[in-house]
Amino acid sequence: MSKQDLRKAYEKCNDIPQKSRDLIDTFLKEEADKDYELNLFMFGKAAKIQKQMNAKLIWLRKKYNYGSQTHIGGSSSTHDKCIVYLTEKELRQLHLDEEALREILEEEASVDKEREEKIRQKQADDEESVEEHDIGDEYLTEGHLTEK
Repeated sequence: MSKQDLRKAYEKCNDIPQKSRDLIDTFLKEEADKDYELNLFMFGKAAKIQKQMNAKLIWLRKKYNYGSQTHIGGSSSTHDKCIVYLTEKELRQLHLDEEALREILEEEASVDKEREEKIRQKQADDEESVEEHDIGDEYLTEGHLTEK
């Protein structure tokens, strides 16, 4: 069941006490804000990684000698090949850059997982709070608690 389905079902309920309704409204608003923040965060990360990759490709094109050869296969089609000549030092640096980029991606994935786990934990805490609140309302409604 999607969040939209839950919202629609919630809007159709008329027998929810105002106190519970306020709590649910707050929860739904916070979740919408979190979804927006998470999407914005992920979009920013993807754009950053794309810029890094594009910059690296541009750097490779400028830095290294590219030669073009035409290779004619068994058929009449032609395929272009790029030959890159690297010194040992440049190749080592390229591997270091690749490893650094891989570490950045792994670190960002770890941060994303931590953020998602925090959101899940907050949702679980909120659900528990709603359940406790509902039990308390039912207890009061049934007249188990008398005012002094």
